[in-house]
Amino acid sequence: SNNSLSVFSSSPLSHPLSLSLSQWDEVSVLDDRGKLIRTFEVCNVNQNPRLQDNWLATPFLFRFSAPRVFVTLRFSVRDCASLRSPSPSCRETLTLYYKQADSQRELERTWNAEPSSGEKDTREGWVKIDTIAADKSFTKVEPSLPHQYQPDRYRRVNIKTRSFAPLTRNGFVLAIVDSGACVSLMGVSIFYRRCPATNRYLASYPATPSGAEPTALVPVTGTCVPHSQAQGGSAPRMHCNAEGDWMVPVGGCICEEGYEPNQNGSACLDCPVGYFKSVLGSAPCSACPSNSRTSQEGSRVCECRSGFYRASADVNSSACTSELFVCVCVCVRACVRACVCAT
Repeated sequence: SNNSLSVFSSSPLSHPLSLSLSQWDEVSVLDDRGKLIRTFEVCNVNQNPRLQDNWLATPFLFRFSAPRVFVTLRFSVRDCASLRSPSPSCRETLTLYYKQADSQRELERTWNAEPSSGEKDTREGWVKIDTIAADKSFTKVEPSLPHQYQPDRYRRVNIKTRSFAPLTRNGFVLAIVDSGACVSLMGVSIFYRRCPATNRYLASYPATPSGAEPTALVPVTGTCVPHSQAQGGSAPRMHCNAEGDWMVPVGGCICEEGYEPNQNGSACLDCPVGYFKSVLGSAPCSACPSNSRTSQEGSRVCECRSGFYRASADVNSSACTSELFVCVCVCVRACVRACVCAT
C-alpha cells in the first residue's frame, strides 16, 4: 500500500555474519500449492542447550529516515510434545534482535568483536525486540525431511508482526535467533510506514515517515498550492499518525482572485473563459454578468462588450448597460436625499 514502504523482503535471506556456529540450513521445498520456495530451517532440539544459539541475520539495511521499522515473519514450528523423545530444552519460539550502525563495514567490525557466548540480551549494541511464540504448530513429519511441507501445512503457518524503535543511525541489521526449536522460516518482510505525499485543503504535504512511538503524531507544515495563499496568514499543518494516515488538519489555503478550488481541494484552477472571480477565497468562479465577457482564463473581472458600460460605482458582478447614467444627488426639504439621473 502507499502507507508501507519495503526495506527488505526475503528470499533469499542471508547470514554473512555469525556470532556462533549457526545450525540454520537453507532448503528448497515445495509448498502446499506445489511451488518451489526457499526456506531457512533448524531442528536440533536434542543438542546441548548451551549450543542452542543459532543466529540468522539480514544484510545491513538502510532505514530511509524512518524512526520505527516493522518486521513480519512467516514460519512454522514443530510441536515439542510430538517429538519421539521430547527434550526439556525444546522451544516453540523465535527471538528477534536488532543492532544499529552507520555502515556495513562498521557492523562487521563490531560483530567480530562480539563475545561468542553469554547472555544475548546483554551483548553490546544488540537490542531485543521480542520473543515470538507460535500460535499454531505441526506434529506429523515426513521421515526423510523433518520440516518438509505437508499438504495442509499452510494452515499452520504463523504470521507475526513486530516493530522496533527508535532508530537514529543510518541503518541496522535484524537477527532471528533460535534457542532450541524445530522451525522453518518461510519469509521475512521489513518495512516502515509513512504518510504518502498528498494535496489537501489546497496545500501540498511531502511523504513523511510515521513517528517513533505508536501514538506519535508528526506535525508537518504544508505549502500552499500554486495560485493560493494561507488562510489567516498562518502556514497550514497536518499530522502523520503511526499507521501512515494524515489527520488533524490545522488551517488551510484559499484560492487567489481568478482561480477556484477543484472538487477534491487539491488545486486551484483558472476560471474558464466566460467566468470570473474577483475575491480571494474558496468560492467558485461566477459566470460573467449580462453584456460582459472575458478573453482569457483566470480573469478577475469581466469586461463590458463594445457599446455597453458599467458605472465606476458598480461592483464587478453588475451587468453592463447600453447607456451610462450620471446621477446627481442633492438634499431637498430638510436634507431628504434625492437623486436626479440623466443620460
